[in-house]
Amino acid sequence: MSDAKKGCFQAIYVWELSRLSRNLRNLINIIQELDDIGVTLYSFREGVSTDTNSGKMFISLLGIMSQWELSVRADRVARGIEHYRKTHKSWGRKKSITDEQENKVIQLRTDGLSIRNVSKEVGISTASVQRILKTA
Repeated sequence: MSDAKKGCFQAIYVWELSRLSRNLRNLINIIQELDDIGVTLYSFREGVSTDTNSGKMFISLLGIMSQWELSVRADRVARGIEHYRKTHKSWGRKKSITDEQENKVIQLRTDGLSIRNVSKEVGISTASVQRILKTA
């Protein structure tokens, strides 16, 4: 914006308005500030520019629609997460190491086996053995 104020260029080209700003208030502020200093904004994807009143109006409408789309998407994600939590016992990846394996790791280590030997005996990685021992 500082280069625009210095008059380094007269136009800004963006591929898509949603790349310029994610919320309507910020988009309108950017457009107004650019307009005040005489810089025209062109959007390739939407095929509009701020050098006409109808272009400014269209850009504002697109901004409203983009913001609406983001809020709808966020609402869908939140509802999906809520539904998943209600219908599933666990969240995330299934536990790959059983309680039986954890108990065996602790017992073998207590018996004096090295981490590497415990790993071979139980059939899990040394990192998993260390993680089990750290949390035990």
